[in-house]
Amino acid sequence: MDIKKQPGINFKSIIMVSSNFYREADIPKGMEIEIDIKVSSHINEQQTEADLDLIFTIRGIKDDIQVLRLESRFIGYFESDGDSPNMNLNQFLNENAPALMFPYIREYVSNTTSRAGISPIIIPPINILALIKESEQKN
Repeated sequence: MDIKKQPGINFKSIIMVSSNFYREADIPKGMEIEIDIKVSSHINEQQTEADLDLIFTIRGIKDDIQVLRLESRFIGYFESDGDSPNMNLNQFLNENAPALMFPYIREYVSNTTSRAGISPIIIPPINILALIKESEQKN
């Protein structure tokens, strides 16, 4: 693998498969935000196409009570752009794909919470791979 080259894998699309939102009528100020991520992937037999299934859960907690919850499932679709990509799909799915999908998830969380009549939850830039590892260790 040549680290100076692009991986040779394209991000075809992302879809939201499902979403479940809950909030208390009265959202208290100063709630803590907890984030959980679960990922799984699938690569076709020809090793040319893959998808990453990402379930993202954000919770608002105040005084040990959940006052807000948004769980969404997104699938990102990826494909190799030639006969000899610079990175194999499995490595790409583990290292790059979640970071490519995360801006779409951040935007969805911000818009959904804003439309719910509360201050939008804006997730700052984070190390998504570290967050996934942390979530895996908790579960």
